[in-house]
Amino acid sequence: MALLELVTLGVFVAAIKKRSAAPADREGWSGGQSLGQLDLIDIDGAGHLMQRDAGLAFTAMREQAQLDGVTLHVDSAFRTMAEQQALYDLYKAGKGNLAAAPGYSNHQAGLAVDVDSQKGTNAAYDWLVANAHVFGFYRTVPSEAWHWEYRA
Repeated sequence: MALLELVTLGVFVAAIKKRSAAPADREGWSGGQSLGQLDLIDIDGAGHLMQRDAGLAFTAMREQAQLDGVTLHVDSAFRTMAEQQALYDLYKAGKGNLAAAPGYSNHQAGLAVDVDSQKGTNAAYDWLVANAHVFGFYRTVPSEAWHWEYRA
């Protein structure tokens, strides 16, 4: 990757990590349609947000995993339209992971979470495969071991 591309990706990642738990833009999207303003909650104390029901389920799941000796580290959750557009642009340019078109990602609906799974090779991934369904989470993108969606 060129230096400018790395800087752009780095700035994007830093912006997501530094985002407050109360972003100005809480508009949700699904199937290209606005869902209006979402009721989002912080799921990990680091500013990662999900819709209230999904977030409460994820928090319970994360707590159970911790009791079982497994840490579920969140890499991404709710995304604004601008954040999804940036990821989609990187993907289309061949410089990023698969990303849905803006308005079509379940991250924008506050229902998807990306958990550090080391591409399906760590204890978090194994724990999620065995237990996530109990909390309403399912792996919905076969090529992405880190992507889990709430489907209660």
